[in-house]
Amino acid sequence: MFKFLFGTTKSKPELSVMETVQTIKETVIFIGKKIDFNEMRAKKCRQDGIHFHKEGRKHEAIAQLKQCKRFEESNINLYKYRDILEIQGITLENSTLNTKIVNCMEIVSSTMKANNLDVGNVIDTITQIQETIDDANEINHIISQPIGDVVYDEDELLNELNEWDYEQNSENLIQVDDFPDIPNNCLVKNKDKHLNLSGFV
Repeated sequence: MFKFLFGTTKSKPELSVMETVQTIKETVIFIGKKIDFNEMRAKKCRQDGIHFHKEGRKHEAIAQLKQCKRFEESNINLYKYRDILEIQGITLENSTLNTKIVNCMEIVSSTMKANNLDVGNVIDTITQIQETIDDANEINHIISQPIGDVVYDEDELLNELNEWDYEQNSENLIQVDDFPDIPNNCLVKNKDKHLNLSGFV
């Protein structure tokens, strides 16, 4: 009756291993673009914070620095998600090969049993493969844990702004414009004048 009233839910078509790997690669590229965008925004917020701090606009400076921190923390999570996806992509790419290996090992095991041979080495190898897969799953679970909110100390933020301002001023002092080139003909003329004067001495 429920099927008659609401209909049956259509199951999504299962993606092949290669299609899934391609989806992962596209998502990794998208995450990379988002990371670049966040870095650009964080740099802009840092520069605005220094500008506001110089003008004595404390609240605006702190607000910009907090926004900068948010972009940086967002990138930390994005880096982790990208690492997880890359690991999963590699795992999927190897899944077909692993399946063939396991099937081959089963055939070998059956052959060895038929010939009354020892299968202990085959079982040990399969156990090692399973342990490796379990370790990878546990690492993925640990890495994917969300990061809680961070409370910022305004004094520390202001100190950080002062350090950035000092570094920026130091870089500006180091940069010196090149001196203009002196034409060679001027040097030759001066030398000739010196020679002519020396004749009158």
